[in-house]
Amino acid sequence: MNEETHRLWDVVLKTVAALGLAVGGVIGVAEFLNSAARDSQKPFLEKQLAFCAEASSAAATFATAAEPAARAKAKDLFLDLYWGRLGIVEDVGVASAMIAYKAKVIDIRESTAEAPHFALIIAHACRDLSLAAWRIKLPESVKLPR
Repeated sequence: MNEETHRLWDVVLKTVAALGLAVGGVIGVAEFLNSAARDSQKPFLEKQLAFCAEASSAAATFATAAEPAARAKAKDLFLDLYWGRLGIVEDVGVASAMIAYKAKVIDIRESTAEAPHFALIIAHACRDLSLAAWRIKLPESVKLPR
């Protein structure tokens, strides 16, 4: 190999190394920024998940509990979430499910055979919201039918 070819290869290899280092740096910065953004969302997402779990639980308890005291406590919790803190974190799907439950179960003031179904709709809406918010993709075999 003559001197000119040697210099050419030296320049090419150094250029490739510099480009690799630059690309690695850009990827590293992008990953850091993505991680920082996710960390800043974590408190909100945790509250969202907790409030959704409370709403789902309250709806299920009201729909299935036999004891009047348990139903009354679940109703109070449901309405507290409905009129208050769940509104801070819910999306359209959860809001629609909560509105339907209130109209078709809570406002009727009597037990209805459809109450567990409407409670399950809230649970599924909360699941969908949480999966999307946390960017979780379930395999098709795990997805529940609607």
